[in-house]
Amino acid sequence: MIDGLQKISDVFSMFHDGSIVHHQIDGDDLCLTIEILYLAERVSPTFSKFRVRLHNCEEVSFTTWQSDL
Repeated sequence: MIDGLQKISDVFSMFHDGSIVHHQIDGDDLCLTIEILYLAERVSPTFSKFRVRLHNCEEVSFTTWQSDL
């Protein structure tokens, strides 16, 4: 389990080239499937995506880059 704001931020920064291709709500958890082939292949040549589960997720928001406002 990864916890703490800085560690969580570090993990999500690795996915900046990826795409969220699926999401699912499971109770209070938010499950994301993130496709990012080149990064997944570095873990294993047969991998193409990551699955992320956010436990006890109460609120999710998305903020665009300042230039997008």
